[in-house]
Amino acid sequence: MAQQKYCRQCSRKDRCGDIYTKLGNEKGPSILPKALQAFLLPMAVFILSLAASLHILAKFLNSPEIRNALALLPALSVTLISVPIIKAVASQLTKGNSHHKL
Repeated sequence: MAQQKYCRQCSRKDRCGDIYTKLGNEKGPSILPKALQAFLLPMAVFILSLAASLHILAKFLNSPEIRNALALLPALSVTLISVPIIKAVASQLTKGNSHHKL
């Protein structure tokens, strides 16, 4: 409600619509792959490595509390190591594909 009152009193209120229209019509590369890489990739790697750690530790430890606590360390380590590597490989692959398109 406060936003609408502010916009009605703004001397540039007509230009905002023009700017949003121009931005909406802009053609460019999709940000979806970058967004997936930035947000979903680390979560997926962490969840998968946590599940693998829990599965492996279940064979050696009977206490769920200790198993859960110990599973975090390898899951975090795998995530911190593998995500930059996966991003670098993906970057090289996209660079390689862009050279073939020329």
